[in-house]
Amino acid sequence: MDAWVLELKPGDENVVQVLEDGLKSGQIAIPGAVPGAPDNFEQVKNVTGYLNTFGVTVADRIRNQFLPLFDPASEPLSEEVLAINDCIQQRAGYSLYDAQLAVAEAVKRQLKRKGAAIIIAECGSGKSATRS
Repeated sequence: MDAWVLELKPGDENVVQVLEDGLKSGQIAIPGAVPGAPDNFEQVKNVTGYLNTFGVTVADRIRNQFLPLFDPASEPLSEEVLAINDCIQQRAGYSLYDAQLAVAEAVKRQLKRKGAAIIIAECGSGKSATRS
């Protein structure tokens, strides 16, 4: 399932033809518009119902569209990140958690690509490593 927002400007008359052609070919469908056709939205009454019905599909699309900068399951940490972790171990007496190391690797790669990076995570997830 795809959902799109379409903003039209003057001169975009071809949209009507695109919609008509899409509906005729079946590439565009309106749930419940064809008698006897399965309606995947029949059980969707709220957000929970939507996620129960389409959650796996949505997650798969997100996973395929937004590839991670670093995948700790299939890639090793760089020597730079390992060296920083060693320095933290020597000076502070502890190592970063695996998730913190993965974020450090992703940030290193993003800084190399774009020169800026932002870490967004919940409170308590380990953005600032302060342990006693």
